Amino acid sequence: DCKQAGDGVGNLEFDLGALPPSYDPVMLLVRQSDHGSGRGAPLGLVMFSFNPQQQQAQESQKSRKSSRSPSRWWQIVSASAAPPLPPLPWDLGDGARLNEVLGGQLQGDGSWRPRLAPGGVAEQSPPEPVRFFLIDAPRGDRTCTSQSLVLHYRSGWSTPHLHFGVQGKWTATPGWPLRRAPEPPGVASGSTGSWWAGQVPLAKGQGPIEFVLNDGGSCWDQPPGGGNYEADSPGDYILERGCLRRVEPQH
Repeated sequence: DCKQAGDGVGNLEFDLGALPPSYDPVMLLVRQSDHGSGRGAPLGLVMFSFNPQQQQAQESQKSRKSSRSPSRWWQIVSASAAPPLPPLPWDLGDGARLNEVLGGQLQGDGSWRPRLAPGGVAEQSPPEPVRFFLIDAPRGDRTCTSQSLVLHYRSGWSTPHLHFGVQGKWTATPGWPLRRAPEPPGVASGSTGSWWAGQVPLAKGQGPIEFVLNDGGSCWDQPPGGGNYEADSPGDYILERGCLRRVEPQH
């Protein structure tokens, strides 16, 4: 019951994510606030698809259904199979389950009771490029952590960029601009250049990710001997003077 859940969750946090190489769908995670730690209990998920072919098919299905004059958009169910769920850029915890919301009913007390898909995920796709899910996680395992590669990079360039590839598909050059960042822990002070950082969302188990860096123009930073830098899994990495190393998490 959404009213009861709403009475007990307190403040909410929202996290927007999408995965390379397609960045479709874009996903919005709703979780219970944990004072900005990024590990609040996951509550719900919204997926927005911007795939032109899928949207055209959905518009065609809506047009064929319009003669039936449905009372609510969520009551329309297309005849096409729902697309498979993509991997998520978050680790929802062991045993977490997604329950797709197909519609719902307003109750007499003002609460709204969702109608969930049998088996958790809809077998048929609604004609809107948006899908809604409630997240059911076992008690005692209600934390949620982001899955991403975070790169800390020391450089004398004024506009360093991260050019990366996942599953053989690369960003357009020069890539993503990095942002100025504080010095990460465990590095030697006194070297020239400034610290920069960039974050690439990844799914659990997705990888490796290959990358090189550039100044936004024609100058490139590659590993000694050429080729690409490579990270096998999500996590924090430091790249300094051609040496890439992973930062072990602090417990």
